[in-house]
Amino acid sequence: MFDVDRYIPKKSAKVDETTTWEEHHGGSDSPQLPECASHHSYRETVPLERFGIWVCPVCGQFSDTYTSHTGGGHLTAPSEISPERVLIIVGRARVPANPDRDVPFGDGTMDGALVATPYEAKEDIKAFKNDVEWHPATRGKLAHRRWNKAGGTWAINYADRDEFIDHMAERDWIVIDLHEIHDV
Repeated sequence: MFDVDRYIPKKSAKVDETTTWEEHHGGSDSPQLPECASHHSYRETVPLERFGIWVCPVCGQFSDTYTSHTGGGHLTAPSEISPERVLIIVGRARVPANPDRDVPFGDGTMDGALVATPYEAKEDIKAFKNDVEWHPATRGKLAHRRWNKAGGTWAINYADRDEFIDHMAERDWIVIDLHEIHDV
């Protein structure tokens, strides 16, 4: 998921200085947002205040650091955050129930937010609402999260996204909801 080559500036860029999230917000003037250099047209990033990072709404590239140059500023490799502690909500899909599990009512399909994660996040994700509750609207069980074997991602009940982000942030994970910032 993390590709350092995507942060490398164009050879024509004259690098002046590197700025971190804290330095960017600590100054009296309000500099413009850094751009993502992964696109030929340079796309302005979206700040995620909670995690102190900027994210490209097109490709999901993220960082807490950018380099200023004559053409503006663009993201560089993160300096204060660990890319291995980042989870990305990459989309939304209808996720079928696991065929090995008995689903007594309904087909068990979940409206899920698909989350790409490092393996190390598994136990913290499993701790998120590890119960299954009765849901009168579907006359069946409502699962809050499940492994989406077909997609190789976790599926979180779409309505529970904000609670999931809070849950993971409490456990020192950064969650980027790419599906939400794409519309910004």
